Amino acid sequence: MKTRFSVLFCLLLFKSFSQVDSTITLTFDFNDHVIEEKNHKTTPTFYGVQLCTDRFGNERSAVLMRGDRACYLSLGTSKLLKSPNMSISFWVNLYRRNYQGTGNIDNPLIVIKNGPGEDFINAIAVIYNPRFDRVGVNSTKDSTYDVVAMDDKIFEFNKWHHFVVVCNNYYLALYADGVLKQKTRKSFETKFLETDSMVVGHTASKKNERMSIGEFDDIQIFNRSLSDQEIKALYEAPNPNEFRNKLNTFFKISGVVVLIACIILVFNYRNKRALKIQKQQFELLARISELELKVIKTQMNPHFISNSLAAIQGLILQNDIDRASQYLAKFSYFMRQVLEYSEKNYVSVDEEIAIIKLNVELEQLRFKNDFLFEVIIENDLRPEDFLIPSLITHPFIENAIWHGLLPLEERAPRLKVIFYKKGNDTFLAIVDNGVGRAIKSEIPSRKSIGTSLASDKIDSINLLRNNSDFKLEIIDLFDENKKPCGTRIEIRLTSNAY
Repeated sequence: MKTRFSVLFCLLLFKSFSQVDSTITLTFDFNDHVIEEKNHKTTPTFYGVQLCTDRFGNERSAVLMRGDRACYLSLGTSKLLKSPNMSISFWVNLYRRNYQGTGNIDNPLIVIKNGPGEDFINAIAVIYNPRFDRVGVNSTKDSTYDVVAMDDKIFEFNKWHHFVVVCNNYYLALYADGVLKQKTRKSFETKFLETDSMVVGHTASKKNERMSIGEFDDIQIFNRSLSDQEIKALYEAPNPNEFRNKLNTFFKISGVVVLIACIILVFNYRNKRALKIQKQQFELLARISELELKVIKTQMNPHFISNSLAAIQGLILQNDIDRASQYLAKFSYFMRQVLEYSEKNYVSVDEEIAIIKLNVELEQLRFKNDFLFEVIIENDLRPEDFLIPSLITHPFIENAIWHGLLPLEERAPRLKVIFYKKGNDTFLAIVDNGVGRAIKSEIPSRKSIGTSLASDKIDSINLLRNNSDFKLEIIDLFDENKKPCGTRIEIRLTSNAY
């Protein structure tokens, strides 16, 4: 008696452990953009399957079956896919009937077998039947007995549909879009081939090899029979990415708002910067105008005018009418040229050389040609092709004559104006062989206002025009004994293209 009780207890215990847990659900929703079971309870295999957009418009959240022999999706061979009491829920969007393949004309949606043969071996097979243009499901016991449930409406292609199959020992039911279509009595327990897998969109059969063309999504296998309310809830399930989509929409709108705000801020900044630059340009223009007036004053200073008129008067008193007339004509022309150039920001180098010659000739007349002067143009340069800030050279010419050449006693005074090219740059140089700045610095004297104004004017022009390349450099010259032997002023020029 004890032995029989123990055997019976073991059998009941074994049966209880062999049954599948009814709370288990396998889910293949592809919402993580990968082809896998959500909780990794089984491992699917696939080939030629692509992720595509699901019915909600979520990208890479459904699978596309292209409908050929080399394209398949197997959900695995796990026992969790083979419960005698089970429900299969899935969404499908078929593009059209697939004529490829051999044998039975049905296009498979989901198939799992109960035996190793080729006919009457469907444990559960959900198919599109082209003959009736409907979706149906059948479960086969053997060649003598099978059950079928079919949709009562013609199938619509290129539209998402929700199907649920409920299969147990008592009935086989098919639901379409949340509504029960047919429930057929079933008086046998569904068996499964232990080595077979649940296949999507492919029959996995050599004799009856057929495929489906379309998209599949949200495949779920329940180890129990679902109620009508549960199936309705599956059909009406909201977009699982709705919150994420709303969040993305919020971020997109926020991004657009931030972008617009940034554009407005950038425009405001640019406008303020443009106004600031414009203000600086006006200030620089005013400063240049002021500097030009100061340069004119230095060039037309009372000292220079009175000395020139005194020289003319002296020539008249000496009855040297010709030289007095010559001096007066040059002095008048010089003043007219100074006033004319003062209205321009730039003049050509040949115009500047002309007024330099006139300036030097006046000084030579005053000092009875006590120094030599020459203009040198090197390398076949064309002075008319280059610009120079107007009224810029006179302070340096005056300094060279008055403070460099006139105090000179050791050698013949000489003044040169050289127009030349060095590397890629073109220069105008004023060179004297006078006593140099080193000697002059030992003698207390007031600072040359004209030189300072000329330097300020070049700095202002370079600030006003970013592409301006004017540059002023004063170079002290020394002989082999390190004694001062003159001064060299270099002004880098710009071409007329400026």
